[in-house]
Amino acid sequence: MTPNLRPPADHQARTQATQGIDRDLFLDAGAGAGKTSLLVDHYLHILEATPSLSPLDIIAATFTKKAAGEMKERLREKCRELAARESGDRWRRAARELETAPIDTIHGLCSRFLHDSAIAAGLDPGFGVIEG
Repeated sequence: MTPNLRPPADHQARTQATQGIDRDLFLDAGAGAGKTSLLVDHYLHILEATPSLSPLDIIAATFTKKAAGEMKERLREKCRELAARESGDRWRRAARELETAPIDTIHGLCSRFLHDSAIAAGLDPGFGVIEG
C-alpha cells in the first residue's frame, strides 16, 4: 500500500519521506505546501542511492504541466550544482538527461507511452490527444 504523505513540517519526518526509496511516494497537499521541493529531494536521493539509475529510468507524475516543468528545472539546477561540487560527469549527464526524462502529468506520460508503443497497441502512430 502506498502511504499518503503530506509534506512534513519537521526535519526528521521530511528526511524519512525523502530518503525512503523502498516504497512509492504519494503527496497530498495544497498549493505552496512544498510538494515539488520534497519530490525533487526524493528524486535526487534515488539517483544518489542508486548510481546505476539515470533520470531516464525514473517516472515522476504530477497533476499540472507547470509542476512538471518546475520539477525538471529544479532537478537540473541541483544536478548542475552537484556536478560543480563533485566534478562529476554523472551529474552533468543527469542534468542533460532530464530534458527527456519521464517527468510529466499523468495524461502526458500516458500519451508518451502510447506514442512509443503505438503500433504494438494497434494505434495510428500519428494519433493526437484531444485536450478538453
